[in-house]
Amino acid sequence: MRTIYKDQLDKLTNSQNERFFSSSISSLLRERADELDKMLIDMWRECGLVNSPCSLNAVGGYGRATLHPYSDIDIAIITPDDASEFPEDKVRQFVTGLWDLGLDIGHSVRNLVEAKRFATEDITIATNLLDIRCLYGNKQHAESLLSFLYDETTLSDFDFFKAKLEEQQARHEKALNTALYLEPNIKTNPGGLRDFQTIIWVARKHLKLSNVGLFEHGELLQEDEQFELIEAHDFICRIRWALHCVANRPQELLLFEYQADVAEFLKFGRGDSAQQAIERMMRQLFRAMTRLQELNQILCENVSLCISRDSEKEVLQVNENFAIVDGLVDVNSSSVFIDKSQVIKLFGLLANHPKAKGISSNTLKLLRKVRHRLLGELQDYQSCREEFIRLFEQPKTLKKVLGLMHRYGVLEMYATQWAQTEGRMQFDIHNAYTVDEHVYKTVSYISDFANHQDDHETYHIAYGRVQNKLALSLAAFCHHLAGSQDSESHSTSAILAKEFAAFHNLKNASVELIEWLIENQELLINTSRTLDIYDPRTIRSLNKQVKSLERLNALYTLTVADIMATNEDAWNDWQAAILEQLYLASREAFKTDGQSIFEQRTVIRENKAQAQTILSNSDVALNDVTQFWSTLPNSFFTFTSAKELSEITAKVVNATQFPLVFLTQSDQIGCSTLVVYTPNRQKLFVDIFNTLTQAKVSVKDAELLETKDGNVLEVFRVLDVNDEQLSESYRIKRVISQIERVIESGHKSCKLPVAKKIKSFDSEPMVEFIPTPKRDRTLLKVTTLNNPTYVDKICSVFRNLTLSIHSAKVTTLGESLESVFLLSDSNNECLKEDLRSQVIDAFGYKLS
Repeated sequence: MRTIYKDQLDKLTNSQNERFFSSSISSLLRERADELDKMLIDMWRECGLVNSPCSLNAVGGYGRATLHPYSDIDIAIITPDDASEFPEDKVRQFVTGLWDLGLDIGHSVRNLVEAKRFATEDITIATNLLDIRCLYGNKQHAESLLSFLYDETTLSDFDFFKAKLEEQQARHEKALNTALYLEPNIKTNPGGLRDFQTIIWVARKHLKLSNVGLFEHGELLQEDEQFELIEAHDFICRIRWALHCVANRPQELLLFEYQADVAEFLKFGRGDSAQQAIERMMRQLFRAMTRLQELNQILCENVSLCISRDSEKEVLQVNENFAIVDGLVDVNSSSVFIDKSQVIKLFGLLANHPKAKGISSNTLKLLRKVRHRLLGELQDYQSCREEFIRLFEQPKTLKKVLGLMHRYGVLEMYATQWAQTEGRMQFDIHNAYTVDEHVYKTVSYISDFANHQDDHETYHIAYGRVQNKLALSLAAFCHHLAGSQDSESHSTSAILAKEFAAFHNLKNASVELIEWLIENQELLINTSRTLDIYDPRTIRSLNKQVKSLERLNALYTLTVADIMATNEDAWNDWQAAILEQLYLASREAFKTDGQSIFEQRTVIRENKAQAQTILSNSDVALNDVTQFWSTLPNSFFTFTSAKELSEITAKVVNATQFPLVFLTQSDQIGCSTLVVYTPNRQKLFVDIFNTLTQAKVSVKDAELLETKDGNVLEVFRVLDVNDEQLSESYRIKRVISQIERVIESGHKSCKLPVAKKIKSFDSEPMVEFIPTPKRDRTLLKVTTLNNPTYVDKICSVFRNLTLSIHSAKVTTLGESLESVFLLSDSNNECLKEDLRSQVIDAFGYKLS
């Protein structure tokens, strides 16, 4: 019998998928619930429970008769008050049978008294029981529970509403108040299905009605709003149905690995146009979630008005157009937005009035009515442009104001350029958000800097020194106007931003700064990832491009905000320290006009002198120090600080056995430093790198120094998987032990797993030769997916072409890997053109 039930469910799923586009999603969800009803009733009968005093009830989503292919099946079995009448064995047999079907069952077995007590103690249980639907047995059980829950003395509408609103706010805060993730949770993110269910629960509790005809009276939503709500909900449900079928399990997170298949299931396209198909699907999903979130706000505010009619409201009349009612800006007239500048003035009020926290449902409704006919038009009016710029002249309130404008579609109303960014997907793996959400977050972080200028973080200080803060904020707003975050689009974004700024009558100096910042938005980050930031020549070259302290302060601030807005893990101590050191070195060079303090010989001399002072207080013989230093290339003395130089020197000079492997903490740059000193051999760097990867230690930077006496000094900047310094002593000992073994015996190859997410991307390796001030060296950048075997393959290309690696920088960006190598040929010279061509050809073969 169990096999028969499973076959019935499989046949139903196949049949429903065939009718997916010819049937409404609500009918499919209901049909699935009806089929489960029949199965459960049959099993109830099979277990001999037909004449029992128990009742079988569906609750939760199953109670609402909305079942997706892998939805939870929640049931409540209500038992008689007299325990002697409870057929415990038969009920246990019934529940076990449900599990045997492979269904994800959630069940409770309680009498009425217990069910009511639990409902009063736990709002989640009360909410679940609001959806109760009797399948078999005593119908009075369900009716009694509903009557109990609807009773104001049991659970008042106000208390229930307050609890559900707090629950929703906590859920939204956990998702950082946005649905615009590249991998959204379609159930719990703002605007997801849980927000729709909250609407239903709150409305049902207030109106004491079933789902059928819930909004018929028009008390909570108008007819057009009801239609829009159902349309948005139905599309999200179709996405969820397809996701369940593609994942073949309960799945609410729309991961990259499922998106192409879901888009194909929903007939958005496939094959060569897969990315466009995904983007079309995701933009429609984001629009649906945004609209659902708006309607959730409208309905919740309407319910709030209904259940608190007698309470006195705080009304503050601001002007003839707007009033502030209980902290929300309300319109005084339905014709207020005939003057289009009032749309922007509304948000100016939010920026300037301390009591204005948001906008009322009346205002939102009016905005929604004018939104469609004003798409991209507002910037065409001089008065609107002036009001818009005034918003950006107040950076402290920009986060709040721009967030509301973004949420309610006003930015799309204002500028056609913004429409290019809305809901735009990024297929570069390390970004967490859509382009528009990333841009908003970048501006938000700059707004945060404005509110915390007293903080001692270097980027807060740099922000305080920016003279043209308006240009900085507008550059952040415009830095991806081309609709993409890839570096090739920066020039296009800069051109569009220049036009945007000029159109808004900004001064030439502001227009030029905005254009330059956007054109060079990756200058600092690329310099830190590819060049030796301790080399004075790097700083000199950077400052030639930057040209002024004003530009440097603005660019550093924009870069920090941009990285913070990429994803929650992008900004870490290591990233902060490297950028800070680059910024401070560049700023100091501007102050000294690039004089001798930044000559390499001066830096080396000062580093050595400071290290010798430290070592003079130890038991290290200075003659041994001089001897060791004489074997090292000059680059070592710029790559390390005086403190590190003294530590490494003391360890090497006092060492009695080799290989020497040790780890120090480089707090100044927020990382751990692994040092290896040993006789050189082939594949040493790769063996150490692979061992660290296997040990879940992330290599951020590496310097490979061949000494004049045939040894090699390899210095690795490392972090753990959480981008923090290695701190546990037992783990440090284990890593060192593994490195020592691999140096002596070579790395035993083992197949490292490739992350599932990586398999979802087709990415050709990008090979790029980068200019370097070191004339006898060649700088090569290779960008690939973060496949653990790629560094080995890259280094094998170098070995085959007899190239020497002098330094390596490895940057992990989400699931992509950016590796930068400083190379020389077999004659210790830079790579000539023919050798460069061989490198590119070899990578095409090795990494394909």
